[in-house]
Amino acid sequence: MKRKAVSGIMLILLSISMLTLAFNIQLVKAEPRTWTVDDDGPADFHTIQEAINVASPGDVIYVKEGIYYENVIVNKAVSLIGENKLTTTIDGNMTGTVVAITADNVAIRGFTIRNGGGIYAGISFSSDGNNLTNNIMSNNWCGISLEHYSAYNVIADNSIMNNLNGISGELWSDSEIIGNTLKDNLLGIWIGPYSSRNTIAFNNIANHWSEGISMWQSSYNVIVGNNITDNNQGGHWAGIVVGFSSYNQFFHNNIANKGKQIDLQGEVINTLDDGYPSGGNYWSDYTGLDFFSGPYQNETGSEGIGDTPYVIDAENQDNYPLVEPWSLKPSNPVEAIQELIETVETWNLPKRTESSLKTKLKAAVHMLDMGKEDGAIRKLGAFTNRAEMLREKTLTNEQADELVSEAQRITDLING
Repeated sequence: MKRKAVSGIMLILLSISMLTLAFNIQLVKAEPRTWTVDDDGPADFHTIQEAINVASPGDVIYVKEGIYYENVIVNKAVSLIGENKLTTTIDGNMTGTVVAITADNVAIRGFTIRNGGGIYAGISFSSDGNNLTNNIMSNNWCGISLEHYSAYNVIADNSIMNNLNGISGELWSDSEIIGNTLKDNLLGIWIGPYSSRNTIAFNNIANHWSEGISMWQSSYNVIVGNNITDNNQGGHWAGIVVGFSSYNQFFHNNIANKGKQIDLQGEVINTLDDGYPSGGNYWSDYTGLDFFSGPYQNETGSEGIGDTPYVIDAENQDNYPLVEPWSLKPSNPVEAIQELIETVETWNLPKRTESSLKTKLKAAVHMLDMGKEDGAIRKLGAFTNRAEMLREKTLTNEQADELVSEAQRITDLING
């Protein structure tokens, strides 16, 4: 009996030792690794999928310039970084979704993602906590598809053009669509049934055949600071359509579309302003005057808010419509130039292009710091000339337009 007892104790001690060893091994984790991919040069892999298959969660996959004809499945929490979004392309060859994200906490940046086939997407999310920034999505059935129950995703600073739908999905929540350009798709953003607590902010949503934003059976979403312009080109509906959706908030949007600006379907109650003095939206067909101010618009003096509400129906009206387009852009010239520098940095441009643009902007800041406003204006002129020289080379037309427009705005600020 004693021998059996001793053997039992030894077995318990051995088990404890093995558990302790296993625990200690788990504490020693491998450092994240960067893998390189090049379709026609020396690298760790020649295809993106090969790199994903070998990578561990937390690794970075750096993809060099080239066209990669793949349908990629990202099933690990990795960062997929393209060398230059203008010249690093994932092409689905019209045979399905180009990039399907099935793992949580994936980051993708710096690609052109195109040619999703059939009824498929450039990128689809069926997971949570992902980050998609600074990419170009084109020629897909849907530029970005948010699948059922995906949540906490961030889609920021992407160009989504020439797709059937720009961004669409249903049953998605708690996500942010911020600072993107959606242009020349059939429809801009489709917020499908039972999608809630999402933020759609500071996007340029323009020139779509049908709606810029279409929302159906969804609640508690915030739509703020967007330029929703030149949509409904087909003239059959409205720039914004909200169907059977209540408790959403719209404010500080610039809304200027062909025909009807907004169409509300069903019995809905939404908030179309942010109260006073923050204000509501700019509506291109608003005809009210601005002679008064105050929360009841009965005090002498104008303040940029219309004296009468913008009425849509008995239950929905913008109580504080803006009489001029809303802008988030800073009014201080130095702050505006610093913000423009940050914009250039987010574009993942070739180093020489980025450096030449930033150098001229920093020179303008230096001139302003010395009180030489004329010198700053000359530097901004040189910056504009450089942007025009780089148009359709290392800058897209859209990027060049943005730089030239903002440089002119800053010049106007300096001139007062």
